[in-house]
Amino acid sequence: MILQLLLTIIYNFLNVYMFIMFVYILLSWTPLITSKFARILGTVVDPYLNIFRGKLIVGMMDFGGTIGILLLYVVTLLMRTYLM
Repeated sequence: MILQLLLTIIYNFLNVYMFIMFVYILLSWTPLITSKFARILGTVVDPYLNIFRGKLIVGMMDFGGTIGILLLYVVTLLMRTYLM
């Protein structure tokens, strides 16, 4: 019971975190990356995304953040199958 509640809280946190990462990655492709909002998001997601930076570069685009989001997505899928 308590384990399921804890996993549900972690699952919801990871979903919100993935959404924040997605918004930040979209902002990084626009001039809005220099805004205060983007800097705040960066302080939240950069520690995790820095792990994957430079791992998948195609031309001038760094798709390392995509690896990070996909990894968290797989973790949330595994958690969802356990919670159901």
